[in-house]
Amino acid sequence: MQKRYEERVDVPATADYSLAERLDYERRILEFCVTAHLMEVFRGRFDSGELTPVSRAGGHAGRRVTVAGYPIATKGTTTSRNERMKFISLEDHTGVLEVVLFPDVYARFGRHLIESPLAVSGTVMEDETSLTLEADRVEPLR
Repeated sequence: MQKRYEERVDVPATADYSLAERLDYERRILEFCVTAHLMEVFRGRFDSGELTPVSRAGGHAGRRVTVAGYPIATKGTTTSRNERMKFISLEDHTGVLEVVLFPDVYARFGRHLIESPLAVSGTVMEDETSLTLEADRVEPLR
């Protein structure tokens, strides 16, 4: 008759990851988030009115707002004066907003586009078919 041997290992208790840590690990390992949208970490700043959700930008046409999100697409172009500018699709937990960085703004703040998430301030422009934020300031959201 064969004896059965069982070894017990006590695993030490560890603290649970914060929401920010969990989302960062999910994004890096899975390349998407399961627990919540990445911008959920900043929910308090949206709730306080410091940041405007992109889905509500249309209600602010002609006014200056600050939105925040992750750039999901970018397109660079050159003006007729041979100046560089950039178009960004910025996503938060409520939707996507198109952002334009004209040459002067792109020259001043373009270096921040390699970081995520971003806080973008500017004027909301609306016509019959589209909604765009004309950026005047871009910075990393912390």
